[in-house]
Amino acid sequence: MNSPSAKGRVTVGEFFSGLFAALAEQGHRQIYRCGGRFNEAVEAAFKTFREGIAKQGLKPSFLIILHPFYGDAEAIEQGLIASVTRDLISHLNPSFEQFQLNLAPEEAGEILETLPGGADVYRALAEKFFEHYSQEKTLA
Repeated sequence: MNSPSAKGRVTVGEFFSGLFAALAEQGHRQIYRCGGRFNEAVEAAFKTFREGIAKQGLKPSFLIILHPFYGDAEAIEQGLIASVTRDLISHLNPSFEQFQLNLAPEEAGEILETLPGGADVYRALAEKFFEHYSQEKTLA
């Protein structure tokens, strides 16, 4: 387990790095963002994540709260942009509706081991995400 971010805070970039690494480790290759399901799944997973890192004395440096009308959140957009910048994901169309995970399962496992809170926190995060997300055909 890597040392936590500044002052025991976990960044939005680390959150999404862990989410995408854990999904890639499980063998998922693509994510579809259509219909609002993605944002809802991220919000549900964030709640699990906060509980998991709190047990280790860590806190997120961000919040994920969906806008009641639009169903989006600034932190989600920031996390996606950070993930594209880090080459963890690539968008497959210009509207950011479909992403490809750019991580091999082995590489994903290595990334998970370096994140604050430890790999199991991110694996639980991905399980919650998948549980909520897979209610529609949105993950490949």
